[in-house]
Amino acid sequence: MLKSRLLSATLSFFVFQSAFAAPPEYIDCVVSDHPSAKSLNDTISSCTAAIGSQKLSDSELAKAKAARAAAYKSTGHYDQALQDYKDAIDLTKVDPDLFFETGNLYAAIRDLDHALLAYDRAIELKPSFAEALTNRCYIHNLKMESDAAISDCEKVIKLDPGVTQALNGLAIAYQDKNQCSVALIYYSNVLNEDGKNVNSLMGRASCYDALDERKAAIEDYTKVIFLDPQRASAWNNRCWARAIVGDLEEALNDCNQSLELRPNDPETLDSRGLVYLKLRNPPAAIQDYDTALKLNSRMPASLYGRGLAKFETGQKAAADQDIAAARKIEPHISEQFARLGVAVSSADER
Repeated sequence: MLKSRLLSATLSFFVFQSAFAAPPEYIDCVVSDHPSAKSLNDTISSCTAAIGSQKLSDSELAKAKAARAAAYKSTGHYDQALQDYKDAIDLTKVDPDLFFETGNLYAAIRDLDHALLAYDRAIELKPSFAEALTNRCYIHNLKMESDAAISDCEKVIKLDPGVTQALNGLAIAYQDKNQCSVALIYYSNVLNEDGKNVNSLMGRASCYDALDERKAAIEDYTKVIFLDPQRASAWNNRCWARAIVGDLEEALNDCNQSLELRPNDPETLDSRGLVYLKLRNPPAAIQDYDTALKLNSRMPASLYGRGLAKFETGQKAAADQDIAAARKIEPHISEQFARLGVAVSSADER
């Protein structure tokens, strides 16, 4: 696929769920349903006092450690939270919720291998632990382990067919296996339940893009922008899709909006370079491609597009150099550009 922007987005937006619908009260450590910074700090202080009292049984001490860990995590003190979860696990050994929460913490700091180990233990202790299976599915997706992700999310669906996070996890896994026709079914199932799920809308749109169904992709990107106008990637992706179908002025407006939200993003600069190329404005295209390649020198689309633009301005030797560099990274770049509706000039015919 030509664009990394069309790979399954949405993973970074996944919320790793808590095992507890409402945080419990532990000893004198009160964790409220809607904690404020003050109440979280009060929880840490109260738990610290309880832990230091030397009056708690092992079971009570584990609960106090877990409560303080949750408060530490919520305030961004991840090292302290991790230590408290480890201490609580040492005291209880077989509490699946503690392993689950430890996995969530590792996931939050993107320590994927340790997150997997923690989820593995939680599921070993509680095989029907749907939240842990769902989160492990997403970790496997982050690690591009699509078959393992599918296995976990399918288990969740068997437990509860209405878990939209699991349906979305299946969609991402099939998309990463380049099976977008299957992924579309799962994305659409999620959206039938929750039409405002922007992550599934983004995923479905990128699948439509991959299948060259640009009109449908643009419709979904438009829905995302309506629901979340600050999401720069949606503006960029719609710019890209519009550029391909020839709605060039609209595409240019989308790319400009994306760059206002996320200045100097190389993917968006690459998209706008394509727009300028199709608008037959090679100097502007070269400027955007130059900036994109300074930020990421291994973008074959930017190298190839710049080569075409340089040829149009008479820089034949430089054009040949860029096109050769692009082909070294992506041997099929010429065919990909032809599918984008870019006329391949004589720069690439020699």
